[in-house]
Amino acid sequence: MFDGERSVSQLPATSPSEEAAKVFGILKRQKRRIVYAVLISTGLAVVYLAQAVTRYTSTAAVLIDSKLAGLSATTPMEETLIFETGAVDSQVLLLQSDRMAERVIQHLDLTHNQSFLQPPTSVIGAIFGGVRRGVGKFATLLGANPALEYDAMPPDLQRNVVVEQLQDDLKVTRNARTYVLTIAYTSYDPGLARTIAAAYAAAYLEDQLESRFETSRRASAWLEDRIQEVKRKADAAERIAQDFRVRNRLTEASGRLINEQALTDINAQLSQARNDLNVVKSKYDRLKQIVESQAYDGSSLDALSSPIISSLRAKYLDAFKMNSDISARLGPQHESAVRARKEMNEYAKVMFQEVSRLLESYQSEVQIASGRVASLEQAIEQTRTASDVDSVAMGKLKTLENETLTYKNIYTIYLQKAQDLIQQQSIPISNARVIADAELPTRSSSPKTLLILLVSVFLGGIGGGCWAMVREFRERGFRVSSQIRDELGLDFTCYLPRLTEDAFLQRAALDTERTGTFKSTLKALDITIEDATSQFSESLRSIRLAVDYHFGMKRPLKLGVISVFPNEGKSTIAKNLASLIARQGESVLLMDCDLRNPQLTRSLTPTARIGLLETLNGSDYAAEDAIVHEESSGLAFFPACARGRVPATGDLLSSPAMARLVQELQQKYSYIIFDLAPLGPVKDASAAATFLDAFHLVIEWGATPRGAVADALATDPAVAARVVGVTLSKVELDKLELFEAHSMYGYASSYNYRYYHTPLAAASETPRIRSWRDRMREILQWRGKAAN
Repeated sequence: MFDGERSVSQLPATSPSEEAAKVFGILKRQKRRIVYAVLISTGLAVVYLAQAVTRYTSTAAVLIDSKLAGLSATTPMEETLIFETGAVDSQVLLLQSDRMAERVIQHLDLTHNQSFLQPPTSVIGAIFGGVRRGVGKFATLLGANPALEYDAMPPDLQRNVVVEQLQDDLKVTRNARTYVLTIAYTSYDPGLARTIAAAYAAAYLEDQLESRFETSRRASAWLEDRIQEVKRKADAAERIAQDFRVRNRLTEASGRLINEQALTDINAQLSQARNDLNVVKSKYDRLKQIVESQAYDGSSLDALSSPIISSLRAKYLDAFKMNSDISARLGPQHESAVRARKEMNEYAKVMFQEVSRLLESYQSEVQIASGRVASLEQAIEQTRTASDVDSVAMGKLKTLENETLTYKNIYTIYLQKAQDLIQQQSIPISNARVIADAELPTRSSSPKTLLILLVSVFLGGIGGGCWAMVREFRERGFRVSSQIRDELGLDFTCYLPRLTEDAFLQRAALDTERTGTFKSTLKALDITIEDATSQFSESLRSIRLAVDYHFGMKRPLKLGVISVFPNEGKSTIAKNLASLIARQGESVLLMDCDLRNPQLTRSLTPTARIGLLETLNGSDYAAEDAIVHEESSGLAFFPACARGRVPATGDLLSSPAMARLVQELQQKYSYIIFDLAPLGPVKDASAAATFLDAFHLVIEWGATPRGAVADALATDPAVAARVVGVTLSKVELDKLELFEAHSMYGYASSYNYRYYHTPLAAASETPRIRSWRDRMREILQWRGKAAN
């Protein structure tokens, strides 16, 4: 492998641009069908628009005022509520309801409005109406109940029909997330459309007022019943509480029970008694201590509030002072000192007696105070026991009183709400208003001409695209070289362009018996001679090169040209290939071995009498007697020359005589090309495989089914093993680029016209100038020639 060479597996993957080119190629290939589908769809749209009835739409806008929602609230919390999405959507459904439709019908008397009941219909509508009536009559003949005419219907059924017809043309929508509702009605009469739209808006407002009034009335009636019931319950609860109070003797003073008040007073007295007891007891204890210690000279006697003791103590102190003074001046044995001491003793004795008397008095007071405290404590215990009993009863009484108070509060609230509802009934206020009145429409709302045309074009394009895809999926023939390699596993050789009809015009034939030479009666068989520089001739050179690539300089070389079905161009290719090789200096023999349908013999030697059949049938004719030559190229041709039906052609080709004949001919010719019968109808190619070196398969471009080719090769393995190349014939080169835009053939097809001169090629063989620069260059060259 030379430097830079790479295998097929190493080639880069298909790029997105190539995939897009394939898609565009499909669109280009199927553009006629897409255009047809668009034209048909657009034509149908135009027909529809031409017969459609013009309709007009009138709209009215209604605003739902959410701030008024609290006027009908039954509790203070409801006054803060506003319309949510569900509430607004509910109003939309209300406008679309049968109730609103019946209001409009009653207001406008639509059940007797002939303009509304019998609108004009389109041609298509009239046709469908006639078909429906015909089907109804036919069903009546079969025993079904006949359909009633409008005039024969009962009033209720007429109203239902009108309601349904009215709702069909009504459309109510909410504008985004606002509180605005748009009421749109469509009719063929613009005045009728405006009247019905306005009637719907008015009916909605009227329904709102009636609904609020009816709600208030029902709420008032309900409140009246609740007020009476609550009043009865409040009175009953109050009676039960009063009876309970009397039965349990629950008397109150200043908002408190008597036992509770007495318990408070006794507690205060007990506290005072305990304080008095403590004071008396403290004095008693002190006097008792003085008596026991006989300490009369201390200050402890000062705490006693007895005037007698105070007087005695003062006298005692005076005697004590006198004793001290006299003893200090005159001595303790002085008469005055002795008398003072005696007075002191007398005073002390008297004070002791007085203190003893006071001790007994305080002891009595302590006993009295203790008895008072004990008495008060016993009274408190008794009062507390009675108070506990009263507390249980009082708790139950409080519950009864609270229940009574609750009923009284509910009663007050219901009375206030009833007064509010009475005011609402006297002044009805709607929570909606019309913000845009229905106007007379000046432009039709349907049919929407531009939209219908655009949709028809779009649908036509979609339908055409689907049609194109179906055709692409149903494509059975071979279109590109990759299909040959991928599906058949064979080498692709070349594309042969489709020839013009002029190439197959008949011309005069030579008398081969007299001259020994031949000339084709069809121009198509002499292209490599007359148009050696054509693309057709250049493609045939590819076949010669492909064969030489496989066999090199091996000579002689026996090549069979085959196809799967007739009329795929194998005979034309075999003759032109043979002439091409002969003009290159090779000794070439072309044998017509299609014994059932010898087209080459009819086109090259129509007057010949000796041929392959005569030679193989054991007659005295030799091969040289049958062979004729082409003067311009030196090609030798061995005709078939059979007339009529020839049975067992395969046996003839596989016979020993055929083998001897081939052995004889290959001694004289370096190339022997056999034009064999197609693989499908007969098995002549399989019979000839015993003496051939190779086969070249010809497949008609886009016509021969791929499955048929694969099946034919699978059933003839001897032939399939010797196929050295495949050629696609009758190729429309201007369409080839649509299938292989990114292949060598796709790229080259735009420029091949510069290298080939093909007067016999079809118009499709010369590609269109794809580049505007090339077109401008051609125009400038033409102008230059004209100027010269």
